Amino acid sequence: MGKRTALITGAAGGIGLETARRLLDDGWKVGLLDVADALPSLLEGLPGGDEDKVAARCDVADPQSVVAAVELVRSALGPIEGVVNNAGIVDHIAPMARMKPEKWAWELGVNLSGPFHVIQLTAPAMADAGFGRIVNIASMAARMGLRNQAAYSSSKAGLLGLARVVVAEYAAFGVTCNTVLPGMIATPKVLGMPPHILERASAGVPCGRIGRLDEIAALIAFLMSDIAGYINGAEIAIDGGSGANVTSLSGSRKT
Repeated sequence: MGKRTALITGAAGGIGLETARRLLDDGWKVGLLDVADALPSLLEGLPGGDEDKVAARCDVADPQSVVAAVELVRSALGPIEGVVNNAGIVDHIAPMARMKPEKWAWELGVNLSGPFHVIQLTAPAMADAGFGRIVNIASMAARMGLRNQAAYSSSKAGLLGLARVVVAEYAAFGVTCNTVLPGMIATPKVLGMPPHILERASAGVPCGRIGRLDEIAALIAFLMSDIAGYINGAEIAIDGGSGANVTSLSGSRKT
């Protein structure tokens, strides 16, 4: 069996780029999609030969842009057997009463409609082939009510429902669809936060640190593997224990 092909959205940095690196190391061919113009220049720093990777500019909120990108990846690398829906934005922080309708629509368009567009174009062919892996990158915000982030929390929660429908329609044909819910992760945006805010955020994680990109990529790579075929419809938090609502009366982590 030859190398399988994966498509990753939001692949120009952070979780997407690290996942591309990991999947290439694991023997996948990878199509990297992003709106960033610099995406093609990133290919040189990734493992694998030129025949193993391709970059396509794509706005996942635009169905026609997704059609063009998916076709480019297929023509360059072959049938798409894995998808990582990673593209996401947090572009409008505002109370619900002042959240602009166009900003709400834009965030849902990228974070929720984007994965729908990609799955709609790739899942049927996966089902025909009898194998497929879909991993949606949500957020712990999908399970929490984040103040001033109605669009972000709602869009990420929507991914959980989308995954359940994919399982209902495609599980019988060898396709899995799982959702990863990262907590505070060391993405460029997070690391660019003011030091005092980053320190406070790290202190609030039970394990005492923020997550690494390679830890997220390793989880995604496992869910994309053959051996993960019986994991379907799972919602996996990777947040250092933040979702456990841990409290302490002593103020100490020592036991």
